[in-house]
Amino acid sequence: MPRILDTYNCPMGRFVNYQLSDATANAKGAKSCKLDSNGAQVVFNLEDSSSPAYSPFGATNYGDDTSSRQTIEFKLNLEQQKHWDAFDNWCLSYLHTNSERIFKKQMTQEQLRESYRSPVTRKEGFEPHLRCKINTSGPKVARAWKDQERIELPSNLRNVPLVPRITLSHM
Repeated sequence: MPRILDTYNCPMGRFVNYQLSDATANAKGAKSCKLDSNGAQVVFNLEDSSSPAYSPFGATNYGDDTSSRQTIEFKLNLEQQKHWDAFDNWCLSYLHTNSERIFKKQMTQEQLRESYRSPVTRKEGFEPHLRCKINTSGPKVARAWKDQERIELPSNLRNVPLVPRITLSHM
């Protein structure tokens, strides 16, 4: 399970202090809500150095190799899958309870399930993956270390042992 740095959200009440802001639309019309925990960002490590995470595909842009913001997916173990299933259930319940405020209309659980996009990619015949974004250059570039020393971010992250520090900012 991800190690949540917010002590209020450790396993017993892991999502109790999470809140979603009102929905905002991006340039393409997709809606998202900012996520926080008691006003602070939700930050966690996926795995640790004794049991690193792996990305089966590396960082990709699906055809746009020039972009510095890329998608990276990490394999999830069974415990992590259960955590993210619980997170999805929390999200859907929270959105249902707060749909009037967030979406300016009451929405049913079914309507929310149809439009909700989990951070976990699930495809039949494949293991679930946690889908994230990574900045490979620019002011918020991902940083890498090896043996306590900072190194250049590898150009190919496919199947490289990683301890990703993730900020869960929007849903």
